[in-house]
Amino acid sequence: LVRRKATGTRAVPSRGGTAPVVVTRSPRRRGDTFHNNIHTDNNNNNNDDDNDKTVWCRASSAEAMASLEGGEGFVECVARVSSLAGGALSEEESASAVREAFGWGKQTYWRQSKVEERPAPDAMDATVAVLLDLGMTEEEVCEIVRAFPEFLGCDADLVRKNVDYVTKTFFVRNKALLSTLSRKPQVLGNTVDCEGNCVGECNRCWVRF
Repeated sequence: LVRRKATGTRAVPSRGGTAPVVVTRSPRRRGDTFHNNIHTDNNNNNNDDDNDKTVWCRASSAEAMASLEGGEGFVECVARVSSLAGGALSEEESASAVREAFGWGKQTYWRQSKVEERPAPDAMDATVAVLLDLGMTEEEVCEIVRAFPEFLGCDADLVRKNVDYVTKTFFVRNKALLSTLSRKPQVLGNTVDCEGNCVGECNRCWVRF
């Protein structure tokens, strides 16, 4: 009898020359033991613990989100965003934008620098006011929110600084400036200028401009 490493099934010759019997083995994993050909799965308890942790994390996230959406700051921010341009953004769109703006969504822009913060209506208003003071209409602001919702969570001073940078560096003013910001709203949140020597902050870098 030649023994070969089993990958799932193997044929064992039976006595008397009858057809071989096929024996099925479940794949062996680290932590499993075999006694008298009986497979004991020692990983079940670990799997149960992992499942419990996953359920607990999901429950905690759901509770945190419910707490956010029931908070006064969130409700007020959503109401102010949805009131722009007579409701150009739906309540659902506004709520999604506010979540992204304060770090309750993907971290593509924030990169863990803003994580699940409580929405601040007055700070958000100050940021929006920077664009309105430039002469941008509320409809144009809504388009920027659609394209770059994190803008609502950016500090007003940062937005003002970036607008000034675009004006002085690229020599655009008035309507040309507003058009540039509308086409590339992400520049409003730029914080890095790697000058071609990438530092891994491409979503917040002036090199994209």
